[in-house]
Amino acid sequence: MCITARELNKHSTKTNGSYISRSTPIGMAGSGHICGKAISIRLAAEKLLLPVAFEYNPEIIIVSAGYDAAVGCPEGLMKVTPAAYGHMTHALSCLAGGKLAVMLEGGYFLESLAESAVCTIESLLGLPPCPLPSLGAPHPVVATAILDAISVLRPYWKSLAFQETDKTKTRSHRITYPVHTPRILFDPPKEIPGHNTCFSSAPLRPASEIVDLRYQVRELRVIYDAFRAALPVNRSCYVYDEIMLNHIPDTHLPEVPARISRIYNYLNRKLLPKCVHLPSRNVTEAELNLIHEKNFTKLILETPANFYREGSRRINNMHVKLKDRWANDLDVSLGTQPATLVAAGSLLNIVDAVVQGKCLNGYAIVRPPGHHAHHTYPAGFCFANNVAIAAQHAIEKYGLKRILIVDWDVHHGDGVQELFYKDPRILYISLHRGKEDFYPPSRKDVGYVGAEKGYGFNVNIPWSHKGMHNGDYVAAFLQLVMPLAYEFSPELVFVCSGFDAALNDPLGECCLTEIGYETMTKMLLALAGGRVIVALEGGYNLEMLEKCSESVMKALMGFASAAEPISLCPSSRAVKDIKAAADAHIFPKHNWKCLQYRVTLLEPVDQTEANPKQQDKKKKEINPGDLADALRDVHLNSGVGV
Repeated sequence: MCITARELNKHSTKTNGSYISRSTPIGMAGSGHICGKAISIRLAAEKLLLPVAFEYNPEIIIVSAGYDAAVGCPEGLMKVTPAAYGHMTHALSCLAGGKLAVMLEGGYFLESLAESAVCTIESLLGLPPCPLPSLGAPHPVVATAILDAISVLRPYWKSLAFQETDKTKTRSHRITYPVHTPRILFDPPKEIPGHNTCFSSAPLRPASEIVDLRYQVRELRVIYDAFRAALPVNRSCYVYDEIMLNHIPDTHLPEVPARISRIYNYLNRKLLPKCVHLPSRNVTEAELNLIHEKNFTKLILETPANFYREGSRRINNMHVKLKDRWANDLDVSLGTQPATLVAAGSLLNIVDAVVQGKCLNGYAIVRPPGHHAHHTYPAGFCFANNVAIAAQHAIEKYGLKRILIVDWDVHHGDGVQELFYKDPRILYISLHRGKEDFYPPSRKDVGYVGAEKGYGFNVNIPWSHKGMHNGDYVAAFLQLVMPLAYEFSPELVFVCSGFDAALNDPLGECCLTEIGYETMTKMLLALAGGRVIVALEGGYNLEMLEKCSESVMKALMGFASAAEPISLCPSSRAVKDIKAAADAHIFPKHNWKCLQYRVTLLEPVDQTEANPKQQDKKKKEINPGDLADALRDVHLNSGVGV
């Protein structure tokens, strides 16, 4: 795919590495004065194409869409499924405000060509791409080509800094990364072709092989058509109930009723009337018991007056045993218990609607939040763990086996982590501030990776500093969140959506904008056939709550992405934090195949001079200028590969 953006006046920008091609041969990464001008890649979206694209920040994207890498094509002899083109198109639609022009190039196996084009157009229309099976590590040859390209382009792009070099100081002297020596080889044609010369060397295939390939594509089409037929008529739903406004803290705590009323009123002007408003309901005792200890459940189900009385006693430590005391980061009122029941129960209505195919995705405008609530006690403004209950509900009621929970609240969801720490059916990924003096104070480091069967399924990305911005979060998504998610292949995605990492939040002290939240939401919509459920957690700047909720809702509803006004690349601090999070899942045990790119890159070795074929070409003294002129004049016969 080609990004030929920065139209008209921006074309003259002298930016090295501004052209990305997936059609050039593996190994041609550029050399000499053209170093940094071309990137030869095939399957490098998260590691190479998208990081560079977000940093370049194009105003329009032009895709040179050759489908000759699709399964069955005699030219490419590759096995890319049609759905993969839909996913690549969806990823690119996160850029340039969704301004994406796809131009047909090659593709010569009509069955896969047609289906690949359909998948591409569906993504352009804002439909969720057909789900992919679990994606593991690419072929070693492809991984080598990607690392070769990164090594050459790395000096020109700040976003390509996630491999070590011989000059990098590693996090620990005990960590030894695999060593990769980049190979640079420019290998042009041996002879200058003449006019009307066919470059295609694809042999004729036996009829039995063609029949088998057609059968493979038709099998894929059956799967895709079944997915399309099951897509719900209603795209987005939401829950909101004024009962949750009656939870009114008496103290200085910033978790106030206006948080959800402002969101609802703001979204209700234009967006919510186009969505399905699901009814609210109370969570049941059995549903609370899915996650919480029975005595704690019994307390939550007390009458509002009794809950208020007992909660106040435990918070104020009035004649309460140490193990039964609640932290002073909680406050209760007569409306707390009803709000807690409605918040958890209403989210379950969204789960039912999405899993049953009545709606594609949903947004729960609920409070009190839930991701700090533990098995036996509440904490951090949270009483019942809303998302944890919803995830376990989906497992128990519908038999789901793989659920992804992404938590971008600036505070670590220690409650969710605790509840699913040993469960391989839940992949929990949290992006949060990680200093000990920031809430919660413990169990949020990269080393908390899960236990027993759940080892490797708990991923913490703790930021070591405040002030993290869009570029940092996008880098974390490209380097860790999305590769892990694609390998995990979830059936349902939950987002613990705290907006306290947003700009000007009084607690988070970070710099995410509403466009950053929209971009992350759009990326997640490529997963699980678009079945994404967003549940409100934190966020204490009321104006940013409105804007960020609007951006997330627009992404869920299929609106085109907003254009990012600035280039997005990670800060040096974010690069260090993301690498540390990845290393925790590589050493001492390699948990995920997609993390194979954590290597030490040595200085590139130009093997052009050592190539015997190249030496032979030198003897013939072919002038590169003559070669370029000849190639421009060639008239290709029909059926020639592009």
